[in-house]
Amino acid sequence: MNVSNGDKKGALYDQVKDAKEKLVAEIENLQIDDKTNKPSSSQLKKMPEGLNQTGNRQDSRSREEIKMERKAKAAETKARKVVAAKAKKTFKQNNALGNGEKVLEKRVNRERECPTSDGTGQQRVSPFKLMKDPGFPSGFRSSQPFRAVHFDLTTKDTEKEESSSKQPSFSEMITPNIHPSFLEFASRCEAKRIVGVDAVCVAFVQSFKRFLSDYVVSPNQVMSRDLEQVIRQQLNCMTENGKYSFPLVLDNLIKQLKKEIIQLPDSVSEQEGKGRLYCWLDDFLQQNFELALQAISSFCLKKMKNTVFVLTYSWCPVVERIILDAHNDKLLFHVHVLDSPIEYKGRQLVKTLCERKIPCGYGMLSSVGYLMKQCHMVLLGCSAILSNGFVVAERGTSQIALVASASNIPVLIAAQTCKFVDRVQSFSHGIHEVNNLMDERKEVVTADLITALVTELRILPPSSVPAVLKAKQLDS
Repeated sequence: MNVSNGDKKGALYDQVKDAKEKLVAEIENLQIDDKTNKPSSSQLKKMPEGLNQTGNRQDSRSREEIKMERKAKAAETKARKVVAAKAKKTFKQNNALGNGEKVLEKRVNRERECPTSDGTGQQRVSPFKLMKDPGFPSGFRSSQPFRAVHFDLTTKDTEKEESSSKQPSFSEMITPNIHPSFLEFASRCEAKRIVGVDAVCVAFVQSFKRFLSDYVVSPNQVMSRDLEQVIRQQLNCMTENGKYSFPLVLDNLIKQLKKEIIQLPDSVSEQEGKGRLYCWLDDFLQQNFELALQAISSFCLKKMKNTVFVLTYSWCPVVERIILDAHNDKLLFHVHVLDSPIEYKGRQLVKTLCERKIPCGYGMLSSVGYLMKQCHMVLLGCSAILSNGFVVAERGTSQIALVASASNIPVLIAAQTCKFVDRVQSFSHGIHEVNNLMDERKEVVTADLITALVTELRILPPSSVPAVLKAKQLDS
């Protein structure tokens, strides 16, 4: 019997339709309880007994399993937190112990490489040296190693103590092109046999004179150009091709010297050119270091006639000359020298005053507040004077000037005009950089703390520095 495909599809459609109608009828007959959202009790009674018991068992089992799963997850989470906390604590303890041991090892290695010794050759204990204690207390934590601090309360003498400066060592340099006079000059500065800007400038002039006496002009060369190239090589060797800088005053001197060399005529002979340079150097020393000091001293003596107590700081050759001249003029005054607790340069001035039997006192910088009440005038030296009126001086000068300004006491800065620098700077950064000749820390003193500048021209206010620089340029 053959049945077509259309008849099969029609029969299948009828079966699906009948099943759907039966399912809808059963759903309509089912009564749902509004409170529990479950079939009513009457409906459950109609259901087979075995089916009802099986459903209850499945519901009870599923709830118990859910509770057990939740408890297991909570216990697992708690265990993970406990393990993580223990691991974190152990890591911190090990890290702290490792850092402490590393710090101690570094310090021990550093002391082995660079041992400190005193003048007798014996090893000296550093002021803040960390040492391990062989015995540890019972309740001591291993993560924090025991540290014993030893303080060195002995005073340091600058004459015996070797300074650990960062300046280059000229004694170990191989310089075939540098003249022995310049090499000796740099070595003396490195050994601190030449102290102070004034002494450095005078020593440089003397070294250049010796160099000039041995200088010979190259054949077929003009003296001005050849000498400029040769002197440039000498200066580059001392500054390591510009890596280090000269002091500000010496830099001024070198610029003027180069300008004088360039101005030599091309037709000048070697002997005549050397003679002109010798005369210029002698005149420079006489004008700026002999006659200038006499003029500055004469100006200061007029201000010191009614002065009983003079306060100064550290050591400066200009201030020393003024005090000695005032004593020779039979002026009665008392000098109190304040000194830095690091450099101790004021001892040299006190020694000179004691030899001349001049009444003087000596103290540290920390006593400036007490001594300023008795003071009538503050007389200070400097290394350079900038074009904005700011003064470059040793560390501690600004503190004295500040206390004097607050106490309404005049502050005089004694300096030659050769120390006037055409440079503007209002902060100390860069001033105290280590150069190749002087390892002295400097600072900048503002112009409002300075009463006047005592120069060989006259007593000037700090605001007159640009006018002096302009006048010197016109004269040259």
